[in-house]
Amino acid sequence: MCGRRTISRFLGLLTTGLGICIAFAAELKVKPGGAEQSQPAAKGFVLTCLGEAPDTSLFSDMKWIAPNKETIELRPSSPVEVLQQEDNQLALIFKNPTTEESGVYECTALYSKTDKLNISVALTFYQDITWVDCPSKQALVINTTGNIRCKVSANPSATVTWSKDNKPLPEDHYVIVENGVTVTRTREEDAGNYAMRAMVIQTGRFQNKLITVEVHVPPVITQLESHVEFKEGEEATLTCHATGSPQPEYTWFDPKHQDLSNIHGYFVGKDTGTLTIRSVKKEDAGRYGCTAKNDAGETSKFLELTVIVKPEIKQFDNISVAQGKTATLECQATGEPLPSLSVRKDGHDTAFSKETDDRVSLKTKEEDGKSILTMTIQSIMRSDDGLYYCSAENKGDKVERVGHLTVEFSPIMSKTPVTLVKTWNNNPINLTCIAEAIPNATLTWWFKGQEIKEGDPSYKQYGTSSHSLLLVKPIKELGRDVYGQYRCEATNKHGKKEINIELKEARKPSPVSKVILLKKTATTATFALHNPDDDGGLPIHTFVVEYRETKEPEESKVEKEWNEGSSYILENLKPRVQYTFRFAARNDAGIGEWSQKMDVTMPAESSPESPKFLIPGGNVSRYPDKFEIRWTLPLDNGRKIDYFQLRYFQVTKDGNDWTIIGKAKMEEIRNWNRAPRFELKSLNPNSYYKVEVRAHNEIGFSQDATIVFRTAAGRDLGKEGVGDGSIGSASSLPMAAMVAIIVILLIIVLVTIDITCYLRYQWGLLYFFRSTLCGKSATGDKAKEAAAEDGKGGCKDVPANNGDVKVEPNSTTPMDKGANDKEEKSRTEVDNPAFDAKDTKTDTNSMDVKNISPKGSKSSIAKDSLV
Repeated sequence: MCGRRTISRFLGLLTTGLGICIAFAAELKVKPGGAEQSQPAAKGFVLTCLGEAPDTSLFSDMKWIAPNKETIELRPSSPVEVLQQEDNQLALIFKNPTTEESGVYECTALYSKTDKLNISVALTFYQDITWVDCPSKQALVINTTGNIRCKVSANPSATVTWSKDNKPLPEDHYVIVENGVTVTRTREEDAGNYAMRAMVIQTGRFQNKLITVEVHVPPVITQLESHVEFKEGEEATLTCHATGSPQPEYTWFDPKHQDLSNIHGYFVGKDTGTLTIRSVKKEDAGRYGCTAKNDAGETSKFLELTVIVKPEIKQFDNISVAQGKTATLECQATGEPLPSLSVRKDGHDTAFSKETDDRVSLKTKEEDGKSILTMTIQSIMRSDDGLYYCSAENKGDKVERVGHLTVEFSPIMSKTPVTLVKTWNNNPINLTCIAEAIPNATLTWWFKGQEIKEGDPSYKQYGTSSHSLLLVKPIKELGRDVYGQYRCEATNKHGKKEINIELKEARKPSPVSKVILLKKTATTATFALHNPDDDGGLPIHTFVVEYRETKEPEESKVEKEWNEGSSYILENLKPRVQYTFRFAARNDAGIGEWSQKMDVTMPAESSPESPKFLIPGGNVSRYPDKFEIRWTLPLDNGRKIDYFQLRYFQVTKDGNDWTIIGKAKMEEIRNWNRAPRFELKSLNPNSYYKVEVRAHNEIGFSQDATIVFRTAAGRDLGKEGVGDGSIGSASSLPMAAMVAIIVILLIIVLVTIDITCYLRYQWGLLYFFRSTLCGKSATGDKAKEAAAEDGKGGCKDVPANNGDVKVEPNSTTPMDKGANDKEEKSRTEVDNPAFDAKDTKTDTNSMDVKNISPKGSKSSIAKDSLV
């Protein structure tokens, strides 16, 4: 029994001991740890109560007790909130703690529902460093006292220091006050970076506040014109510029003090200061204000806008005034400013004034917002009639308006074209009457004292005002004489005027007064015709010829007509045939009486007529080496021309004569179309050439046609000599001769160099040949002698043929004897004065070749030829 009791007691004590051990193993802890803690106010804070034990599930009834011994409930809306996270965790949350919430907070819990556990924490919430009214960017106004605002709030109180740009603030005009720094007499240098330092010793808190300070300058308007002008309808830009910091903004106000920033038709550049008026109106004139504003202040200035209104002519009327009376022209115009007025006549640039015409007086006045000019012209003349321009001008523009002054006058008949009219063969004829008059005149026709009425078979009138035609019809059957003097009368309200027109009957002309046969060839006849003694009252227009072979009947006659004053030439006649000619003159009335018949026997066939040169560009070639010759196709005199012979050669001037140089060249031209032509080639530049052309048929050659021309200067030739008035130079050398001279000079220079090298240096081409041929070098005197021998040469002077081979002026040397033939006498040519600026005299021994031989040389030179 005793043993059982002992065992039971032992087990009970063991159980009690285990329970006590377990109870002492459970405890509460607070995180963050520390029996006393300090935390900044206004910043969220959490205290967490943790139950630690081998079996945390045995914790229950955990709660937080406030300093006022009240249990903090689980209310989310409370500033202090508890949050059960797990069985052994209970958080105490301070959402926005204040210093009043400081105190001792206790956490309690039950463990195993029997053991009560607790832990306390003394919480102190302090006010942290707080910046009150402390903007990071602030501004001061120059030359004023200002404050840099910044206040520190802290509990415990903070110690404050200030610095600028990392340097302590000087005390000259900086005063540290409770809510910042007071700056006296602000300067531009006060701008910069300021720092305010706050430090709480008790809590160890420290903060640094940076403040950027600008120094603002109030705006000052530096650019604004006091007065501007713009034309109505233009776009106007007004400019306002101001200095200041920060950059000021601009506002514009119109004369009615309206802010123009949001008014249609205006654009305000808030940053640029410009005011743009899209289209200026007259009503926009007035006083405009520009305001510049920034944080430091504002300022305003004003300008006066004047709107220039372009002139407008309101009145300038057309007027009519009788000749000799007084005319008054009035011009009225508006504009801003009022325009000046003037009047000018069409075709004149100068306005009227008393000085320009003493009949004119001008008066100007301003009335009812208009300028009025009144111009009076005394004793109006017909020349005053016409267009007048009123000109109105101001700063805006110049405008004109046209008006017409009509000068009325009595009829004037001066424009009636003719007062003598002729008709023939009973042809109807128009009589014309023109009357100038304002107002228009009424025209009537009179004959032999009787007015010509409508319905008269001999007359027809067209037009009765200003311009009238009277058709006169000489009707033979009526036996009425319509020839004589007609009177045209013109009448208007200012008077009457008349003019007489004579109608005469014209006739055919009388016979040609004289016919002369000037020239005849085998196939042509040239006549001179003299006008008839009586032209029939009308001008002679043409001459008519009828001709036939005399042996042929009258019906075979041929008729030809020439214009009066032309060449009267008949062509395509037959050689050795007798023709019968008769002539008549023609006027508008018809062909007159025929002249007496004339019989002419045509000569036999002969050599052709001489050609004539066609040189449109004159006797100077555009090219240095070629020239085109053209000539007419002459009359063949009954035998067809089969070819042309052309001979040309270079010449030079020798005094007043031309001398041949070199050889003559001969060409035959057998094919041509219309005007024959030939191009001379391979000519020398800047040289004179003579060309002779003659035509050939089966009978023989024609007379020579000659011409002298000059070629253009070559590219590499020197300038042409100009001295005594003669054209060109007789010493001009052909290009080939010049090239030959240059080559010879080069050879001489090379030979001289080679000889020098041989004599001085025993080197060169000559030395090579001598060494090769002789087998030894020539040295010393021997070399010199050899050189001297090599340098010797004989050259006999060859007398040059200077071309002085003359032909007597009356020579008829045929062309087929070339220049290569040796002639006993020099050949010369008669000079033409056109080649020489000096006066020249014709050789008295020269004779007209054409009077000596039909085959001699005949000069046919263009009018503007050099020869």
